[in-house]
Amino acid sequence: MTLTDEQKLSLFRNLLRAYRMDEYACRSLKQGAIKLFWHSSAGMEAVGVGGASMLAPDDYVWYHYRGHGLPYLLGRGGDPKLLFAEHYGKASGCAQGRSGYHVVAPDVGIFGFFGFLGAGLGVAVGYGMSAKRRGEGQAVLCGLGDGTATRGNIHESLNMAALWKLPIVYLCENNGLVVHTPQSGTYAGPSGDYKELVESYGIPARVVDGQDVFGVAEAVAEALRHARSGQGPAFVEAKTFRYHSHTEGQADLRYSTPREAEGRDRDPLGIARARMISEGLLTEERVEALEKEVETEIAEIDRFCRDAPDFVPTVESLHAATYAS
Repeated sequence: MTLTDEQKLSLFRNLLRAYRMDEYACRSLKQGAIKLFWHSSAGMEAVGVGGASMLAPDDYVWYHYRGHGLPYLLGRGGDPKLLFAEHYGKASGCAQGRSGYHVVAPDVGIFGFFGFLGAGLGVAVGYGMSAKRRGEGQAVLCGLGDGTATRGNIHESLNMAALWKLPIVYLCENNGLVVHTPQSGTYAGPSGDYKELVESYGIPARVVDGQDVFGVAEAVAEALRHARSGQGPAFVEAKTFRYHSHTEGQADLRYSTPREAEGRDRDPLGIARARMISEGLLTEERVEALEKEVETEIAEIDRFCRDAPDFVPTVESLHAATYAS
């Protein structure tokens, strides 16, 4: 697939938004405004933005937890104010302040998240079964990390999706780390890719540069075409880099590697910016204008969150959130 100029501009703008909003989240956590925690997506924003941007309006999404789904939400056109209000513990948050960090945006196909990583592999199969039975051409994007790719239930998910030819695209954000443990300590595959494992189920798999938002978008678009054609699932593995510690503010106990040092020189926003300027789609002045637009948007998000009423739990509200009437 060849991206149009309009698609490239949208991808760049949303990548810039994801980048700056992650910085805002890190600052807000340090200020105590975000109540729980933040898993920064710094260095990995291009994967969620690129993949989610290629979905149709009625597709389903299970996001990867880095950035708490922010790159996927922005790629889908969702409202980040509600995500941040949730993190601020506000009643106007996307889960009315009850979860503290889970993204719920049914209008863009995001129906929540589990703190138990790997649970999304099963949920994606359920989404895929629903999409296939509806017969309306819907597809599922299932985000996961390389740590989740080593869980036992990935075999169940891949096998069922392939057996029943479900329209699922698995998007693996492989940053080579499981919290502090390098991939060499968690995965026995000789190449370090999950391609061989996935292809053993008859599922086409592709490895792409996760620092290139345009390359991710093109790969996911092709995978979605395959999934919608009735041929079953596809797998895209995006090799990427995590710039911050596992959880923002937590001591980083990992050892630096040559691959990680290389990744520091391959910032997704810088790569996209250079390409857009070289292709004549942006100028330095236009980039500055976009930066100011995003700065204004973040200021509006901050006002919305700080001015909103706090979530105050009551027996009635908790009962209503737990039981169907």
